[in-house]
Formats: sequence, structure tokens, C-alpha cells
Amino acid sequence: MNDAPYSPAAEPYARLRQTNLLLLGLMPAALLLARGGAEVIRAVIGLSFLWSTLAQRRWENFGIVSVVILIATYFILNLIVSPAAADVATSFSRSLLWLRFVMFFAAMVTWLLRSPSDIRLIVVMWGATLALAMADGYVQLATGISLTGQPIDGRRLTGPLDRPNIGMFIARIGAPLVAATILLTLGRTSRRYWYLASALVVLIAFAFIILSGERTATILTILAFLAAASIAIMFMPGRRLHILGLVAVIPLCLLALYALSHSVQMRVENLQTDVSGFWTSPYGRIFHTAFRIWLENPLTGSGLKGFQDACFALGLSFPCHPHAHNIYLEWLSESGIIGLACFLAFVASLTWPVLQIIFRRPGKRLVGAALCGGLILTLFPVSATQSFFSNWPAMVMWTALGMIAATTRLALQPSSAEAGPAASRPVLVIKHSALGDMIMALPLFRAIRDHHPGQTLILLTTKPYAELARMTGCFDEIWTDSRPKLWHLRPMLALLRQLRSRRFQRIYDLQGNQRTRLYYSLLGSPRNIWVGNAMGCAYFIPDPVEPVHIAEHRKRQLALVGIPDPGLPDLSFLQADITAFGLPASYVLLIPGGAPHRPAKRGPAEAFGQLARHFADRGMTPVLIGQTAEAAAIETIQAACPQAVSLMNRTSIAELATLARGATMAVGNDTGPMHIIAATGCPVLVLYSEESDPRRIAPRGDWVRLLQQPSLQDLRAADVIASLPPPRGA
Repeated sequence: MNDAPYSPAAEPYARLRQTNLLLLGLMPAALLLARGGAEVIRAVIGLSFLWSTLAQRRWENFGIVSVVILIATYFILNLIVSPAAADVATSFSRSLLWLRFVMFFAAMVTWLLRSPSDIRLIVVMWGATLALAMADGYVQLATGISLTGQPIDGRRLTGPLDRPNIGMFIARIGAPLVAATILLTLGRTSRRYWYLASALVVLIAFAFIILSGERTATILTILAFLAAASIAIMFMPGRRLHILGLVAVIPLCLLALYALSHSVQMRVENLQTDVSGFWTSPYGRIFHTAFRIWLENPLTGSGLKGFQDACFALGLSFPCHPHAHNIYLEWLSESGIIGLACFLAFVASLTWPVLQIIFRRPGKRLVGAALCGGLILTLFPVSATQSFFSNWPAMVMWTALGMIAATTRLALQPSSAEAGPAASRPVLVIKHSALGDMIMALPLFRAIRDHHPGQTLILLTTKPYAELARMTGCFDEIWTDSRPKLWHLRPMLALLRQLRSRRFQRIYDLQGNQRTRLYYSLLGSPRNIWVGNAMGCAYFIPDPVEPVHIAEHRKRQLALVGIPDPGLPDLSFLQADITAFGLPASYVLLIPGGAPHRPAKRGPAEAFGQLARHFADRGMTPVLIGQTAEAAAIETIQAACPQAVSLMNRTSIAELATLARGATMAVGNDTGPMHIIAATGCPVLVLYSEESDPRRIAPRGDWVRLLQQPSLQDLRAADVIASLPPPRGA
């Protein structure tokens, strides 16, 4: 991985991210030993992520599907569900603060866990924490009291906790660690030994979860293991014997634990009793109550944290609990069909990428199987669970889901083996606009073409510049991007399908704006192939803080992958016959227009009229270039100088370049045509107001002069005349 050029502005954010990554590594320990500390870590990570994202305008951090759904859910809870709650204040007290979990999840997935090295650090820190917690629990099982001084809770283990939740904690946090470990060991020559070690650790953890005495944790762990094993057996025929051997060990372990542990025997008998008479059991009554509460208000439910009050209102004969003890019923009863639909969309956004790994990433199917097991442990619908909204249980679930989502994103990035030989894979260049930027990008296009000889080079651009790109001869394919809004689903999905249809060897983001960073996120953060300013990409270059010309900045960007200095734009390919214009031998180009939405970048037409008369008096015919938007300005200039020739709406890009090669000089505003004219070698004077910084965007050429004033509306023709460059041939 290449290091980006040093940037003083980026360094504080990098240090902030690294600090928060270490805090994330401490999260399981804080959940075990200091719940208040876990709340502080979650708050610090969420706020740091939010500040870093807003300060750097990294809106793509909010662009991945799962985060978009969570943000939409947050607004729905606060705009629809809570206002309709029976106790509005109580519901708002929970729905407003729910944003802390959304920001924590988004921080994990898009900000902190972006690379294998990030995942590796978390695997080591979390793995060490879980190992110590299980050791503490085994000591508690043997002696009746843990090393941290916690006594055993009847026949249920607590480990370092003060309540019997250690089994579910180990299961939910451990499952994504197994998936991440498998992902990190792919491609290792000693992978077999890693698998054996991982299998041994899984068996030890499996035994601990069963011995913990938690029925839900035990059942979900068995289901997760069977699901993962079934996926591996179906899709990995080369590993079937190994997996079947491991599957055969599990029943033996279960039988041994049942025979040796009286606690396990008691829990099995209690489970049989509850299942046989489920609807009369405590959980059955709670589930039935949840349905009755939902029927009272099917659309929005009772309101968040309103389960117990709604239960009291029903006048039931058995005790009312604070929540439904099932996350799906909790969403249904407290937020109605609306809230449950949002939550199901979030579950789907996590599940679908895992299925893509299983079906489309043959080399990573074991990772997908482990991730599937992690989803079952956290999101299986038919299970008794703690609340999805209360602090400690929710933090455990969000921590697990964040690790699952981050590992999934990393696993979806194609490895070299999956993508095929680099020389046979296409290269994508992204450059949308505008005209001046496209002209300055021409040497970049040629340099990239020379750097990837024989490979298919594809340009993603906008329709106005597709023909110019074809004329360069650099690209094999030109794709046009209509730049749809994120909520315009059909064109956005069509664009994503097109981008995903190729296995690119490299993607050069020469636009470097919020939209292209959003594409980076929506494509699953293809960090190993992306060259640009998307946080986390392997060839990352931060946006410059100091006034650096965009051409110099792009030169540094290409240097990250070993492309030499591309030089100045070469417009020799732009040739046209201009004899039809009937121009004299000596003429000067005047460009009085500019972007219609930025009038402050245009000098007054009266000043251009006086300038035209100055040239005409010296035997140089003023030639006016522009579009319909400049019609009034051109009319004013011709009124002041009748000798001026208007070519409004008559010049193509090739004709303008040809005109520039024969012109004595050119004067114009900060606009795209001036970049074309300067690139031909014509002497130019470009007019700037304080709205633009010529140090960043001035045209590149051999004979370029600049005149900048705070406001071009105060521009005088005398100032322009005094700043004119020497005419061609002088």
C-alpha cells in the first residue's frame, strides 16, 4: 500500500480515527467490567465519527445501504412513531437517543474497520478479552467464584458479569471474530493450522456457552453452527470431510456435557417443559401480550418504552414485563408495522451482502458461513432476547452487528485470485466535468493509457464531454453518468449494476467529489483498486489545504501508482476547417461569458467593448466566442465595436482549438474555453474575481497571464489593456 503525500489537515483526523479504533478494541472489556465505561466509549466513537465526517464533508460515510436505512428509521421513529405514542415524552426519551447506536454502527462500518490491519487489531483485542472472560467463567464453574470475585448464579455462570449473560455475550461477540479470523487467514500457506486452531477455540467456546446454563445462547449457538456447517458442506465440496468430522464432534460434546453436568441436565428438562407448554410459559405469555399490544395500534404500536404501560392497560392477570423479550416483537409492539418494516429492511441490508459472499465469492464461502452464524446469533427471529433499545444488551448487539457488517464489506472486495490476472482486467477512469477540468485532465488520460497498455480503458463521464473523450483516442469505452440523486432508485441501481458488471484492476477517481466518494461506498469500498480521496482506499490522497493547482494535485495522485508527470495538455488531436468563418489574418479571441449560475465570474460587457475597440484600432479583428446566454453581452460589445465578429453558437471544441492556434492573443473570463485556448499555445489573459483562486484552477499553457480583482464588475478596460500578454510572434 502506498502512502499518501503528507497533509497537515488530514493528520488530526487520522490520529482521531486511530484513537477511536483502540477504544473500539476495549469495548468488550468495558462491557464486561465497567458498563459506564462502555457507554463513554460508544459516545466518544459516535461523536468523533460525526465530527470527522462533518468536518471533512465525507458524506459517503452515510451512503451505505444499512446506514441509510438506520438514519431513515431514526427519523420515522421521531416523526411518526413517538408523536403517536400513548406516552409521548417517554417514547421521545428513547427514540431521540437511539441515534447514538446508529452513529456507533456507522462509525464501525465506514470509519474504523476499513482495512485488514484494522480488523486484525480488533480480532486480537477482542479475542484476548473473550479468552480471559471464558477462563474466568471456567474458574467460576470449578470453584463457585470467579477470579473477578463474582459468585456463580445458582447453576448459571456469570464470569466477570454480575448477571448470567456471559454465554450470549461470548456467542454474539465471538461469532463475527471467527468470520474475521477466517478472512484474515485466507491465502496463508499455513491456513490448515489456522483452521485447526480456530476449530479448537470454537469447541472450547461452544462448551463454555453450553455450561453457562443459558438456554437461548445454547440453542442459537447450535443453530448458528449447524447453519454455517450446512452452507460449508453444500458449497465447499473439497472441505466436506473436514466439516463433517467437526459436525460429528458436536453431538459427542453435547452428550458428554449432558452426562457430566447436572446443571445442563436441569436446563434441558426445563427447556422441554417450556416448549411443550410454550403459550402457558412466561415467555409464551409475554409473546402473546406483545401481539395484543400491537393490535391496539397496528401502525405505530404503543410507542418506544411503552410496552409495560400498554400491558397494564390490558388488565392482564399475570405480571407485565418492561419489554417483549423478542427483538422483532419489541419492534412490532412498540413501533407497529411501520417500525418493524424499517427493522426488517435493516436486517435485509445485512443479510443480502452475506448471501452475496456465499454465492459469488467461492474463495470466501467459509467467511460467509461464519457471518451467517453471527447473524443467527444476533437476529434470529424465534428466540427470547433482551431489549434491542436498552443500554447494555443493545450495545452488545450493535457491537456484534457492526463487526459483522464491517467484515462483510471487506470480504466483498475481490481478491487478486477472484478478479483474475491484472493485465486482463479493465481500468476505470471517473471524470464527470467541467470543460476546463476535462481539458486539464487530458494529459492524465494519456498517462493512464500509457500506464495500462493493452488493457481496456473505460471512462465514466457526463454526456456533454463524451464526444471530447472519444476524440482523444485514449478510451476503449465511454460510459455516461446522468448523476442521479440517491433517491432516484432506478437510474442509481442501473449505474451500480453497470459498475459492478466489470472486475476492474484499478479505478482512478479524477473527480474527487462527494458523488464519487459515494460510489466508492456503494461499490463496497474497493480499497485495493481505488485511487482517489475516498477515506480508506489503498491509494489515498487527501484534498489539499494549501493552494495547490489541481493539475499538480492530480500529478501527485497518479504518482501514487507510479505514473510519471503527465505534462501539459496536448490538443493536437483537435483539428477543424475554419475557412468558412472568413476571418482576417490578424484576429483576437474575446470570451465575455462564463457559467450562467456564477455571474460574479464575468467581466462587464462594457469593458469588453472598449477592449474590442482597442484591438480594432490596432488592426486586430475582435472575434467573440460564446453561447446564447452571452447574447446580450455580445450585442453590447458589437455596439461599441462594429468591427467585432460574433461566432456565437457557431464553434465546436475542435473549431475553437483551431481558431486559437491562429489567434494573435485571447482575453476572457475564468471559463472552460479559456483552458482550450491556453492549451494550444495562444497567449491569453484570464480575468478572475475573488470567487475563484487561480492558484488552483488557472489554465495551463506556455503563455498564460492572470488579472484578478475583488469584483470584476469594477473591472476597467485600461487595467486589462495594461495586463495584456505580448501578441503571438512579437
